[in-house]
Amino acid sequence: MSEVYIVDGARTAFGKFGGSFTNVSATELGTATAVEAMKRSKVVPEQINHVIFGNVIHTQKSAPYLSRHIGLYSGIPQEVPALTLNRLCGSGMQSVVCAAQHILVGDAILYWLVAQKTCHKHHFPILRKDLAQKWGIYHPRICF
Repeated sequence: MSEVYIVDGARTAFGKFGGSFTNVSATELGTATAVEAMKRSKVVPEQINHVIFGNVIHTQKSAPYLSRHIGLYSGIPQEVPALTLNRLCGSGMQSVVCAAQHILVGDAILYWLVAQKTCHKHHFPILRKDLAQKWGIYHPRICF
């Protein structure tokens, strides 16, 4: 039976709702961390057999395709399959489990995993008036 290892990793700083990551898309955050992790681990995009992306809160219209977009923007070849999954708060861990299972049955050798929770852009039912005005979505009944 094969053994499974986590080679390396990277992450962004913690953000907050309406903070410095407000205008940064989930794709941009994921791509930046993927590129940095590849640099640290000395893995080149052509070595990667599959991309798995765990994402809880979809904050952009293209969220179902985040794994594909992050893979392509990170330089991973187009023919490499990509999977975006959502298991609520366990999405990141589920991406590790899925990759390990595929490695153990011999489907692939090297998986690229990304997990993301972009709560800084999550839509809340009550918004701060200043942010709502800044984003052009102010309405007096839902903003304070």
